[in-house]
Amino acid sequence: MLRRLFIVFLVLITCITGSGKVLHAAQAAARVFPIYDSWSGFNSRYAGIPPCFIVKSLAEFDTFWQAHGVNEMMPNVNFGKTMLFVWCPGPGRFDYRPMKIERFFRDASGQLVILMGLDRQKSGGNMRNSYLIALLPRLPGNIAVMRVGDKLSGEADCMPLYTLWDMSGEAPKNAPVTVLKVPPKPKKPVNVAVAGGAPAEKPASGTAVAATAGAGKSGGAHAKGAGTPSTASGTASSGDANTASCEADPFKDAFNLDL
Repeated sequence: MLRRLFIVFLVLITCITGSGKVLHAAQAAARVFPIYDSWSGFNSRYAGIPPCFIVKSLAEFDTFWQAHGVNEMMPNVNFGKTMLFVWCPGPGRFDYRPMKIERFFRDASGQLVILMGLDRQKSGGNMRNSYLIALLPRLPGNIAVMRVGDKLSGEADCMPLYTLWDMSGEAPKNAPVTVLKVPPKPKKPVNVAVAGGAPAEKPASGTAVAATAGAGKSGGAHAKGAGTPSTASGTASSGDANTASCEADPFKDAFNLDL
């Protein structure tokens, strides 16, 4: 019997220390922010809709405090530099002990995370309305709310609860920016008519197409290399001094260039 108790004790110690090492490693790899102050209790009158939110203005805080309905003075908060995290799930027959924020940090991907320590316990049949209000540094961006997982129940180190979307329009610093570039439209080929045959396809780059004016004998115009415009050469024929051709036009004035 004592041996079994000793083995169970070793397993518990291993789970607790192992969880602490994992959380400590995650904390060391991220940027941790301070938690300035917090208030908690079990006597809120807030309905719990929504159960979790961020307060960044005095007007929002005053609206919540009126619904909160506790007989306490509203704390003085500088919303220019700080913000409030409110967790109040509404009335129920459960207590939460512990009920605190373990850490407020930014993980390696840039996501803000609030890690809560919560343990729900039965209240003995009495109605409770637990709440937790924490004063945090004002930071823009979405916030993932998680709780510390129960290792004995086989849970992960961090269990997700909520995602608080930042709709204030404040841009987070050093946030990755994705730029989409629209690819240029491909140029359509242009058909150019070539004498004595089917229409040829003109290259999209604008390369000149050279047509030979004289066929069958040397001395006519010819293309000098790829992409080089042809140059007409030779002596004007006796038939027409204004025709740049060595021979009579075989195409019957189709390409007769009058100067």
